[in-house]
Amino acid sequence: MPKSQLKRTMEGAFILTIASFIAKILSAIYRVPFQNLVGDEGFYVYQQVYPIYGLAMTLALSGLPQFISRIVAEEIDPLKRREKLQVMIPYVMWSSVGLWFGTFAFAGPIAQVMGDPQLAN
Repeated sequence: MPKSQLKRTMEGAFILTIASFIAKILSAIYRVPFQNLVGDEGFYVYQQVYPIYGLAMTLALSGLPQFISRIVAEEIDPLKRREKLQVMIPYVMWSSVGLWFGTFAFAGPIAQVMGDPQLAN
């Protein structure tokens, strides 16, 4: 790996590390006012659902954009790059709608698996 590319990679990794650290600090800070706003029951529901939400956000904010950018960046021709992007947008949109509908439709069984059927109400 050339030194310039290694340097850019290290800079990018450093920026991502700092951004992740800031996000963790902010997520720790907002919990107290959030609990004061929604109360104990609302905070309980939030704590139960957060792992699923966190997984979805991880995929949506890191996995999917990296996949799309890699597919699009492989193409040298700008017209073909744009064409690939235009093909991928409907797939992403309909996948998102399908996942939302599946989560909504199966909220009851998901809540049962989590051990608290009241979460679906």
